[in-house]
Amino acid sequence: MDDMAKNWTINGKVFEYIPIEDVKVAYNTIEPDLKKVAEKSYADWIPADVYAALRKGSSELYMVYEDNYYAGFVIVSILDDAGGEKTLHIWVAYSRPGYNIIGAGVEFLEGLIQNTSITGMEFHSDRSGWSRAAKKHGFKAVTTVYRKEV
Repeated sequence: MDDMAKNWTINGKVFEYIPIEDVKVAYNTIEPDLKKVAEKSYADWIPADVYAALRKGSSELYMVYEDNYYAGFVIVSILDDAGGEKTLHIWVAYSRPGYNIIGAGVEFLEGLIQNTSITGMEFHSDRSGWSRAAKKHGFKAVTTVYRKEV
């Protein structure tokens, strides 16, 4: 990406791309919320894994603001599926209490991948409440993963 700021406004929410050189500063803002997400759900990652992926450039961070206040964030990666198709994987997303960034977030991500070779978007969650929200925004369940720790 070039040095110009990358901002998109959707339904009053501003999505700001955070370049690698700015990840360290932005991470200080999102780290407490990453910990909340990891504690609320089964996560096979720790916040340090997210930081490493962002600094390496294998994932991208978009901070979300509403009325100039930090409202949340979304972290995405591009994955190749078994058939070689590219998928936008929503690794971690968070909306601060009092803000609802889901609808604008989905619309933002759809616009982000428009005119690319990416053929779909996906996210994983063990929280059953996401099934209703996912369906509302055009996602459908394609598999269920069961895991037993040994």
